[in-house]
Amino acid sequence: MDGLAYLGVALRTTTTNWKLRRSLLHRASRIIQGLKLLAQYNPNNCLSYAVLLEAEYAAVTKRYDVAGINYDRAISISTKGSLYDLSIHYQVAGNFYLSDMHDVEKGLKYLRAACQVYEEWGCLAAVTHLRERIRELESIDEL
Repeated sequence: MDGLAYLGVALRTTTTNWKLRRSLLHRASRIIQGLKLLAQYNPNNCLSYAVLLEAEYAAVTKRYDVAGINYDRAISISTKGSLYDLSIHYQVAGNFYLSDMHDVEKGLKYLRAACQVYEEWGCLAAVTHLRERIRELESIDEL
């Protein structure tokens, strides 16, 4: 999760603070490398997160086509893992399509999938939160 935090801060760091942004991207890159190494020995626990972080890294560096491909790869890999991983991956992908790509339809598709997986998992607080967000987005999209 540190990698997601570093990339989240890097995304919001202005270009005037390029040293901090570069440092955060470097830290995230090292985490990705470490996860890829661990994934060689235990792909079930590490590979989908390595690919998810690669997607986020690509999004932060504005390589949106690579990001979209890697979000889908991370989701595909995580379908063989835990519901927790799958729900997080769907939610992060949905946020990418909403925030970076401004594609409400695609973002909603991923958030609905995340909501369904959270419900399957039994994480009712996440389900409630996502349903409220989905309703808000649907009402905005109708305008």
